[in-house]
Amino acid sequence: MATAESRSTSASSADGSTLRLRRSDERGYEDFGWTDNWMPFSFADYRDPDWMHFGPLRVMVENHIQPHEGFSAHPHRDVEIVTYVSSGVLTHGDNTDP
Repeated sequence: MATAESRSTSASSADGSTLRLRRSDERGYEDFGWTDNWMPFSFADYRDPDWMHFGPLRVMVENHIQPHEGFSAHPHRDVEIVTYVSSGVLTHGDNTDP
């Protein structure tokens, strides 16, 4: 995996905030057997000190989930979940219990 400084670039937007580009082959990777996960910044067990603290955005993960598999029940409180399905069908059951 390439390091963050190898090809990533930064640019300032019109409002003065910094935009950072991170190419897909530079992202963090985890393989749980039933899902492959690519993270553009630190989350869960993946840590990259150059890619941390993105304000209120907590997680962004590209998951490739095997058929008839999925995450066990777990809570999400005070968050919005956005799921983009590129192929297949996904069911996301959720609750707010801790």
